[in-house]
This record gives sequence, structure tokens and C-alpha cells, in this order.
Amino acid sequence: MKQKTYIFLFGLLLTASFITTAQNLVLEDYSHSSNSYLNTLIAADSSSAAFQAGTRVYILHKDGQYRYNAAITSYQGKNIIIKVDPTDKGYQSSGLKPECYGVFSSSNALPGNFIAQQNGGRIELHNLNICNYFPGDAGGSDSLIQYQQGALLTIGTAGGTGIIIVDSCVLHGPNGNHIRTDGPVDTVIVTNTIFGDMGNVYPSNYGAGKGLDLRDRAIIYVKIQNCTFVNAQDRIIRHYTSKGPLSNFIFDHNTVVNSMSYHGFLSLGKVDSTGSGTLQITNNLLVDHFALGADTAYLRQVEFSDPGEIDPLNNSFHMAWVMTNKNNAAVWNIQNNYYVITDSGAAMRSLPSPYIPRAYSGEDPFLTWNMNGLLKSQGKDTTKTFIKVNLKLKSVPPLMTNMIRWTYLPRTSTITLSGTYTNLNYNGFGVGVTQSYNLTLNGDGKQKNSGDANYKASKIVTGIYAVDYNRKSLQYYAYYPYEASLGVGNVLNCRASGTTATIASITTTDGKTVGDPRWGSVTTSVTENTTVPNKFSLDQNYPNPFNPSTKIEYTLQIASNVTLKVYNVLGQVIATLVSEKQDVGSHSATFDASQFTSGVYFYQINAGNYTATRKMMLVK
Repeated sequence: MKQKTYIFLFGLLLTASFITTAQNLVLEDYSHSSNSYLNTLIAADSSSAAFQAGTRVYILHKDGQYRYNAAITSYQGKNIIIKVDPTDKGYQSSGLKPECYGVFSSSNALPGNFIAQQNGGRIELHNLNICNYFPGDAGGSDSLIQYQQGALLTIGTAGGTGIIIVDSCVLHGPNGNHIRTDGPVDTVIVTNTIFGDMGNVYPSNYGAGKGLDLRDRAIIYVKIQNCTFVNAQDRIIRHYTSKGPLSNFIFDHNTVVNSMSYHGFLSLGKVDSTGSGTLQITNNLLVDHFALGADTAYLRQVEFSDPGEIDPLNNSFHMAWVMTNKNNAAVWNIQNNYYVITDSGAAMRSLPSPYIPRAYSGEDPFLTWNMNGLLKSQGKDTTKTFIKVNLKLKSVPPLMTNMIRWTYLPRTSTITLSGTYTNLNYNGFGVGVTQSYNLTLNGDGKQKNSGDANYKASKIVTGIYAVDYNRKSLQYYAYYPYEASLGVGNVLNCRASGTTATIASITTTDGKTVGDPRWGSVTTSVTENTTVPNKFSLDQNYPNPFNPSTKIEYTLQIASNVTLKVYNVLGQVIATLVSEKQDVGSHSATFDASQFTSGVYFYQINAGNYTATRKMMLVK
């Protein structure tokens, strides 16, 4: 009872912190602040009375592109709180969330973090899209992928106790972990957030690539709810070999897609041992989330050691999706989680010779033997912890089959990979890439080596490797539902569909849709509400990048007064392509940029109550 009372009071304390009078400071983005970096703007304010008092809140503009060339770092337990004004229409009036990109420092390295906090303090982020590197489709260079650094948000090892709160953000791109706690932390709450592209073998290894690395710290309250995780090399949560427990842990209504799970899925280490904490794993949707499958591979098994359970096949540590230290006092609520193994996932679990075979041909162990025994002793149904279903998702990256095949291929065997890599925005300075490749390289042999030579042999172009997973840009993750609502397919959309019988079998503890609720209820038609034939839409210009002209197509659901304008990065109108009433149906306009300089531009349509904005790039 004391523990539950503490949670209630702790929630009040969190709420109270929002009630205190905040002193907002609006920060202009890179183009509107004389090319100032976000970390520089915040550092310039760090001596202000509001910052020192802990009441400063930084407000970023919608549509803004904020760059940082060093970590935003605050000492002496201060707060870094960054939000968006919901009434702000933004620089281009599209309402898109601000984008924050890591760029090279003076020492030609990407920042190690977006925010690195020391001596406690609070990291709080709302409605931001953050990427560790500056990609081509934003005006940077995809070649920067090979320079990715370890994390985005970090609580350092110095003293004090920290708090991390993240809501409605997109976190994308570091080689290690999106959120990491090396120092003392009371609370980690992440809601309504997308974690995209976790890990990079080029500068790191398979042990990196986690959503949240909580290291070995005692944490009173961890809540991960209504989040989506896509493309992970390693664990979604790591609390491996922890010295202190997770007193309360809630992992609820999350969607996980394409996780190799090299060292597991939820590696929770020590958890509450009083029996009064909340330990909950419920209503999650997992699609190819443990794609390597359970195995007897020592380099993987070594970090499944927390439960102390030995696999009889090789006398090493036994694998399971969810792991904790042996704890007979823990009271778990694990139910109504659903998992999908796609055709690609099934093929990876039955690779023929010469691939190293998996040790188990059946289903993976979901829970440790100890956890299963606890649930049974508490009268709970262990058959409803994780339930297999057959669902398909609307628009997600393909499973990392090349990476898995390479991982399971002996180092004495070779694999041949061929295809064409295309990225029109590869270097961001006007040179796109369409590169055919035909590569033969030796396998990985279930190794974990950082900077593996065989991996490097799969290079297609700088930063891009044939045995990497299927990386996507920040904008792929960030533009749903803005673009997906228009029927655009090339953005993340984890809306699920299945048969009527499958849908009827899916129930949740709270009656809501399974997984991250932003994707909507499971439907019998994966195209429901996304490809309605008569609708307003604004297509991506083609070609893009372009020189000197490009075509813009759009569709009107009803006859409307239409304006189609082009803006520069300062938000200034530089061309009006359409200004007239037009009939229902498909239309197009051509933008001739002969008189303009290379760079990023935006085009916006207004048709009746419909408004949409897209980005394009002029290359000369």
C-alpha cells in the first residue's frame, strides 16, 4: 500500500511541476536566427534568472529546422524543458513539428547527445522530431550515418537524481540508444513517441541499438505507453545486471516492428521485490520483434544471464523475450500482448545450410521459467501473456533479412548481394545517388564485433551498407498522419489489418485498440481510411531534387478556390502557381525555378478548408 500511495503522490508532484509559473523563451530556428545552433541559443540563456530558477521553458516553432553541433548540456541539476506552442502556425503554416538535427562540430564529429544532463535535473520534451544526424532529405548528407554517436537523451553519472519525460516526439538515429540513464533517475515516462532506427554496426556492434538503456540504476517509476519502436538491433529496454530495482514498470499499448533482439526484448534486471509495485506488460503488438529467434549462440546468451537459468542444450544462459532476476515476490500483470511472425520472419527462422541453424524449431520462450511459475502460482493464465496472430501493417520498412542472413552465415562462407540503391537526396548538396551493386562477402558467424571488416565489405556508397537494416529518414517516421492521411504510402503507418476471425480474437485489458493507439483499430481492410478515392491530396513534386523545373500534382474532392504557392526557408512567398477556382479531380502545376538558387523550398495548397505543405529541393 505504501508503494501505491507513493505512486499517487509522485504523480501529484509531477503535475505540480507543470502548475508552477513557467517563463517561456521562444527560440528561432537555424535559418531565422543568423545560423545559430540550438545548443548555442540555450547556452546563451543558461545564466538567466529563469534558467537558474528552473522555470525556463524553451519554445520551438512549428516547421522549424533546428540544428545542434554539440550536446545541450546543463549542470547543477537544472532543467531542460522544450515544447511547442500549440497555437503557433509555424514558419510555413503547415503545423509540422520542429525538426532537430545533429551536425558536424568544429572537430568534424557528430554530437554524442541531443541533451546530456548531469547532477540530476529534468529533461522534458514535447512535440519534437529529433535525429542524431542531418540527412539528405532535410538538406544534409546521408553519408553522415557512419558518424552516428551513442544516444539522444542521457542522464550522466554525476550526482543528483534526474527525471526524463518525453511525449509526442520522434526519436531517430543514434548508434547506441535513444534514451540512456547512466546516473541516478527517479522517473522515466515516455508516451506517444516513435523510436526509429536503433543501432549501427559500422561504428558500434549488435549490443547497441536499444530504445531505452536504463543501465544498472534503481528507478522508482518507468512508464512506456502508446509508443512505436521500428528497426532495432538489440533490446527495446535494457536494465541488465542492474544494481537497483525498477520499483514500478509499465509497458502498455506499444507497437514494436522489426527488432533483431540480439540480447533480448525487455531485459529488466532487478524489479520490485516488495510485492507492492506495479509490474505490467499489457496490450502490446509485436511484429517480427525477436527476429533472430531464441538460440544457443554464446555471444548472445552471455547477456541473458540475469535470470540465472541454464539452457540444457549447451549449459549457457537460456533465452527468453522478457527477463528479470529471479524474484519470487514480484507480482506481474502480463496479458493480452499479441505477436506476428511475417513470412519474411518465418523464413529467417528456417534458413537452410550453410546458415548456422537455430537451436529451437518451435516457439521462442516468452518468459523465464521463474516468471511463468510466478504467474501460475498467482492463478494467472500463462497462455494469454503473448498470443500469436496473423496481421499485416499498412506501411513499415521490410524486415532486415540481409542483416540476419549475414549474421547467421559462417565466416568461412560467402553471401552475394545485388540490387540498386537509390536516394535522390543522398548528399544534400545536389548530387543524388542511383548505385547498382553486386557484392560478395564473408558471413558474420554470429559475431558481435564493432567495425567488422566483413560488414565494411558490403559498402554501397559512403554510410550505406548492403547488410544493414532498412533505414528510413526522420521524415519517414515523422510525417504520419500528416501525409498518410492523404494516401501517401512512403511514410510509417502501423495500421493493422487481418481477417474477421483474427480481429475477433484480439482483446485488450481496457477495451482500446491493441498496440500504439495512434494507428487506429485493427481493420479487415489495410487500406481503410487511407486510400479513399475521392479526397483532397497534394503529391510530392517530381522530379525531386529538380533543376530547373518540377511538376506538382494535386487532387480536389470538390470544386474549390485553390491557391498553390511556393515558399523559401524564410517563409517568404516566391511564386504563386495557382490562384483560381478549379473543378473536382486531378490537377497539376509546373514550378520553374530558373531564377532561384539551390536549396530547400516548400509548396503549399489551400483549397476550401484543406491545407497541405510539402518540401522540395532545387539542385543546380
